[in-house]
Order: sequence, then structure tokens, then C-alpha cells
Amino acid sequence: MYQVRRKGVSHNRLIALTFVIVVVATVVLSSAPRRPSRGGVAVASTCASSSRQLTDWLEYHRAIGVTRFYIFEEGMGTTAGRWSPDVYVFSRKTADENQKNSPSRFAKWLAPYASGNSTCGANALFVRQTLNLELALELAKKDGIEWLLHVDVDELVYPAGSSTLDLRDVLARQSPHIDRVVFPNYEAVPERPSYELNEPNTFKSVTLFKRNHLHIDTATYARFAQSARRDNPNFFLAYANGKSACRVSSPGLRPNGAHRFKTKGGGKEVTTSESAILHYPFVSAARARERAHRCDCTDVKECSMLAFDLVLANKVRGEAADFESWFDERVVENNSTRREALLKAGVYARIHAPTLLIGRT
Repeated sequence: MYQVRRKGVSHNRLIALTFVIVVVATVVLSSAPRRPSRGGVAVASTCASSSRQLTDWLEYHRAIGVTRFYIFEEGMGTTAGRWSPDVYVFSRKTADENQKNSPSRFAKWLAPYASGNSTCGANALFVRQTLNLELALELAKKDGIEWLLHVDVDELVYPAGSSTLDLRDVLARQSPHIDRVVFPNYEAVPERPSYELNEPNTFKSVTLFKRNHLHIDTATYARFAQSARRDNPNFFLAYANGKSACRVSSPGLRPNGAHRFKTKGGGKEVTTSESAILHYPFVSAARARERAHRCDCTDVKECSMLAFDLVLANKVRGEAADFESWFDERVVENNSTRREALLKAGVYARIHAPTLLIGRT
């Protein structure tokens, strides 16, 4: 009898121990980052490939798990070709030739941008980016890529939703039924006056960002937005609608400008609650002046769809002697009391990932 009871106790303990092991294993496996089931993640960009900024941009995005890059040159550069196993560069001439046969070139949805003055300014750039992204989408399908994003060279994807800052983890967590993932944008806020900056490393010179309203409590945003906006037209100086990643295998997929994709029947879209696009449009007066001079349209209103860009273009074209002072007053965060209040409220955020990931090799 003693031996029977002893065997029973051992058996029960064995069952209990097995149950615990199964539960622990299930928890560990379910919480572990999942990898994409097919190919990797690709990024497309329309930019000037000769810039040093592009080198840092590539290094950062490789570090967060991007596996393929499709770069479309602006200007008349001659560096087209395969830079490395993961980087394809297309010259403006090659891109223009491809665009002549694009199915979207004469589509109704693109017509308002392609008609009128489509040789300079915002409309021309919108059309080029859209058609370049269409080609990138075709290449991504051939290359077996699972997800594709359009990211400008003054932007970085910040996969805060991954404990290891791996963009593949963020996208792998999405349900197979999700076609598009929207990353709200954060905007870089310089803290040093222009006279202290000498052509800074764009991504390492700024660690302060305005967070997107989608990542801020509604009441908090309503209370502090004006303080962060100051005397500028809008809360963000540049765009505010983020960027999206598309699942390349989604049916009826096409680009809808540089910020969004469209899928047959609308498809399903989600917005990330932590991950974001870090945007660096105005990190210094010199960069702001350079941005304004990129537009050669006679009418400044055709240069941009953004209110602050138009203010900036008028200021630059006026050749105001006090441009740096004006920029510092309107853009640079030089008020420590306001800065700390907005950081505490969660309207501002400190992000050091680019500083840590760029220049490690």
C-alpha cells in the first residue's frame, strides 16, 4: 500500500511538472519575436544618391533589418547600377523611360497632379515618387520581398514596437489579413541655434522630436499643441500623415503617392501604436535654405503643398538678412522651460537610436 501511494504521488508530480513545462514553453514561444514567413523588408526612395546623408541612411536601415533598397536618383547622376547586393540605384533617365509605359501615368487618380505644371514643385515630385514606387513594387514582387515602404533620405523608420529595434519583428506581428501598416511620423526639433551648427550630421545632430498626435493622449494634445506649434501655421512644419508599409502580395496593390498604398477593395490597414517615422526636415537654417532652393517654380505656391514650406520659400527668396535669426525663433527649441514641460507631457520625445546605430562600423 505504501509503494502504491508513493507511485501515485510521483505520477501526479510528473503530470504537474509536465504541465508547468508546457505552460512556460507556450508563454516563451508566444512572446518571442516572429520572423516574416517569406522574404524581407524593402525600402524605396527618390533622392540625390551622392549625399553623405544617404550613406548614414543606408547604415541605419540595415541595422534595423531592411534587406533591400531601391534608390531612384534625382538630377543627372551617373551612379546608377547595383551598388551592393542589397542596393539598386536607378538614374533619372532610366526611371523616366520606365515611367513612359507606366499603367498609372494616365490614370484618373494621378491626373490632377500630372496635368498643369508637372515639371517643377510639389506636383512633379509627387508624380515622380508615385511612378518610381510603382517600379519598386514590381521589383519587390520579383525579389520575393514581403513588405515595402517609401522612405525619404531625411526620414528614418523607428521600430519602437520591437525590443531589439528590428522592423521585421514589428511587421511579422501583423495578421496575415493586414495589407498596410501606417507609421505615424515624428518631427525633429533642433535645439542649438544656427550659428553653432556647421553642416551637422543630420541624424545625429537632433534627438528631440515632436510626437504625432496619434501617439499623444487627446486631452494632452489639446492642452499643449499650441505651445509646441508656437507662431507657425501648423503643429508639424512638414507633413503629418505618416508613411505606410504595404504587404507586397496584397491583391490589386498600387502606390498612392509617397505616403500611402491602395489595395483592391480597400484592404485592411492598421496604425502602429509605438513605431514611427522620424522626419528631419528642418535641422538647421542651412538645410532649410537648401530645401527652399530645391524648387525652381516661378510661382512659389507651386513649390509645396505644405504651409510652412511656402512661408520658408518666400522668406528665402526675399533674401532676408535676418534669415538665421528668423529660423531660430520659429524652429529651434531654445526655451528650456517649454521644452521640459512638453517632454513631461509626452508631446516631445527624446530618441537616441539613430545616434547609437549610425557609425558603429
